[in-house]
Amino acid sequence: MIDEASSNARVRAANRLAHFGERVEFRHLANAKVLSEPCIVFSNELLDAFPVHRIQFSGGRFLEFYVDVDEHENFCWKTGKLSNAHLAEFFERTSNKLFEGQIVEVNLAAADYIRRVGELVQDGYVVTVDYGAETAERRAASLCGNTARDSSPSFCGELIGLSGRTGFDEYD
Repeated sequence: MIDEASSNARVRAANRLAHFGERVEFRHLANAKVLSEPCIVFSNELLDAFPVHRIQFSGGRFLEFYVDVDEHENFCWKTGKLSNAHLAEFFERTSNKLFEGQIVEVNLAAADYIRRVGELVQDGYVVTVDYGAETAERRAASLCGNTARDSSPSFCGELIGLSGRTGFDEYD
């Protein structure tokens, strides 16, 4: 089963894998049934592609960053209350004790994906290739302002870009 969002990439993959015939199918993971036959779930740089919530601990509470427009019509960050109750639960559940002013990214969708794959795969392997970081490394980077996300939000066509830094130790 291949779950690929890009129609162009699906066509290329179908052409390259044609000699495997019926052993390869294209289907969205969200629509899949339990995979009882042996299988391999492979992804490359998938976890970092999920959307992240950018969170700051300030004044003893968690604030979420949102994209806004300033008085000069430039994109800028603003903070507000958390957009999702699962964010507060995430900080209660994990060992993420933030320091005053610290900014982190929370990738709830990656955890949902990992959970869904775990429910589906009865016999097989899950191979995820990605460059993540453990909590201590991400915490040090965010304290030092050493992330690409410390700049103003970028505008590209119709999309605002914000790339996350996956923390694998949060998915044990």
